[in-house]
Formats: sequence, C-alpha cells, structure tokens
Amino acid sequence: MAELSVVCGATGGLGPAVVEALKPLGGEVVPVDRDDADLTDPGAVEDFFARLDGRGEVRRLVNVTGGFLSAPTAQTHNTVRRHNGDG
Repeated sequence: MAELSVVCGATGGLGPAVVEALKPLGGEVVPVDRDDADLTDPGAVEDFFARLDGRGEVRRLVNVTGGFLSAPTAQTHNTVRRHNGDG
C-alpha cells in the first residue's frame, strides 16, 4: 500500500514548499486546499479521508492552513486512524 503525505493548506504560504519537501520521501503527496475539504467541518474532513480510501495509508499529515479552530488533537488523530483502519 502506498504511503500518503497529506498537506492541508498546500496552495498558499508555506504549503507549496512543504509539498516539495515531502516529495523526496516517496509515496504520494496529497495537497489539500479549501476546494478539496472545509477543514472546519468534521463531515467534510471525514468525506475527504473517505475519498483517499484505496490510494494508500496516511503516514504524514501536515497542517499549514492559515487560521485557527480550537479542537482536541485527538479528534484529528481519530479521523486519520479511521482512514487507516486502526480505529
């Protein structure tokens, strides 16, 4: 199964540089922008990860979005774990 690197906020600010920095690590780099998923909407995040099913396992998740929404880290972690079949 391919390793995926998911970069949230991939189109602005530091995002493009992070995408380029991850490419030499191998696997597939999946850039995410606001058109791909509204990261403030838990349902949209779940839908985004569901669309990744079959493409590989998320091994790296980088968030370089500009903005802030307070939420427990465990919520994000559980979404990735469900996608990978760990939870």
